[in-house]
Amino acid sequence: MKRRREFKPYCSILRAALLSGRIRMERERDMPNGLDFKSLKDKQQKLRDGFPDNVSLRIHRSLSWIERAGTCAGDDDAAILFYWIAFNAAYAVDAGKRDWSREEEQRKGERDKYDEFFGKILKVDSGKRAHEALSKELSEPVKRLLDNKYIYAEFWHSRNSSGSAHWESSFNKDKEAAYEALATGRKTRKALNILFDRLNVLRNQIVHGSATWKSSVNRDQVEDGAHVMAVLVPLFVDLMMDKPHESLWGKPYFPVVEE
Repeated sequence: MKRRREFKPYCSILRAALLSGRIRMERERDMPNGLDFKSLKDKQQKLRDGFPDNVSLRIHRSLSWIERAGTCAGDDDAAILFYWIAFNAAYAVDAGKRDWSREEEQRKGERDKYDEFFGKILKVDSGKRAHEALSKELSEPVKRLLDNKYIYAEFWHSRNSSGSAHWESSFNKDKEAAYEALATGRKTRKALNILFDRLNVLRNQIVHGSATWKSSVNRDQVEDGAHVMAVLVPLFVDLMMDKPHESLWGKPYFPVVEE
């Protein structure tokens, strides 16, 4: 009996380790063209001497959070947050003075920033890798996210305030516009904006304590959201490294200050 009690915890640990490894392998297989952290880091180390300082800092910071997200096998709630930080490190710029006391102004400000970033990414994406990822590798999770009203901002606005009760029309309009973009290969920027509006609501639900960790209620959108960001965020960073001088990526809002 004593040997069995000692052996059982060992089996549990081994089983957990094997499961974690399997999940990690599945997550890495989802990466486009093998874009896991190691491959991106190897590329950065080879090319970084030729990066402008602003781009170098963005990529360095973003990769650090991509690495952290990669340790979250089995915890998609955490992975979404770390991938969003990596995304934010890549796109955020100082957009000038805004009235940050107004929630809608703040939300619109962030949307404007990542919309501008998507324009830059697609400008350097001559191989249309972003569209390929959205329309092929990520087709099913993207469609499920677009179809999900519970991560549509206007749905909640209509329930929690004096917003329009006719949110369905704008929801369907956005969804159809994204579907058309994915099918035709045109207006990929619009599709990315609509998708990341959904992901931003999902991110806000987690960050602001409006969701339970590992809740079964929102598990489908959390798993799909983590999957989508695990593919797209490394792809964005890879494209930035390919064309560090092609577009004005902008000055980071919080540069390193040496005194």
